[in-house]
Amino acid sequence: MSKFPVVIKPDSITVFIKGKPYTMASTDKQYQIVKTAIKEGWEEGKIIPLFDKKEAILKVNENRSPDNSLIRVDNGQVFFITMNGEKPLSGGIVDRIIFMHSEGFDLKPIELFLERLYKNPSYRAVQELFQFLDYLNIPIAPNGCFRAYKRLNKNWTDCHTGKINNSIGTVVKMPRNEVDDNHNNGCSRGLHAGSKEYFSTGFGSDGRMVVVEIDPMNVVSVPTDCNFSKLRCCEYKVIEEVINVNDFALPEYYDDRSFDDEDEEDDDYDE
Repeated sequence: MSKFPVVIKPDSITVFIKGKPYTMASTDKQYQIVKTAIKEGWEEGKIIPLFDKKEAILKVNENRSPDNSLIRVDNGQVFFITMNGEKPLSGGIVDRIIFMHSEGFDLKPIELFLERLYKNPSYRAVQELFQFLDYLNIPIAPNGCFRAYKRLNKNWTDCHTGKINNSIGTVVKMPRNEVDDNHNNGCSRGLHAGSKEYFSTGFGSDGRMVVVEIDPMNVVSVPTDCNFSKLRCCEYKVIEEVINVNDFALPEYYDDRSFDDEDEEDDDYDE
């Protein structure tokens, strides 16, 4: 039972805490969590962050000393503090911070991710990677790197050239300035990785799928085709194999095309 006055409508929920209304639309990502919080009678310290991003970020910082704080809020805008100045945050990364904090999760992986991300020399790559993480359910590892997926031949080589070893534990890399940084080019030169759905299509009995770990600083471009579901980078590490590829459900926008040809050019580094 809710400990606060509440107005529940088909399209929204409003909770009144200390005279202040907090409203959330039913289309919000955290709507189901709010409903659970109300039913279970959560305390105000856990409910407010679900509604109010400014309050949530302030609570993230309340137990840190000023010198150690990596997140700052000013008039509702969230900033990540780096050695080179403050960087404004928006979109899904802010939602992740708020949700993880409200659920009591450690924010250190997010901080490490942001630290690595802002070492990326390309402004455009930084913004594109935010979109990539926003749209897809891409996990961030404890070291601040993120995980993505890749398809391979049965013999652990890349599907384009058949020459590059992608065995478990292998680090694959190429010069950054040889990776195409134009996001308008869907299939072009570079090391490719992406969502599991994107690489689930086109597999036969001879194909493999693997999980790769990518440092945010090594992302070069996120092509706009297929809804930002793949990227090009200059380095990744092969972590593990995905065994049950056929268990992945494909989103509605996929068709029956095969992704056997990831690049139109014949080049050893094009995967």
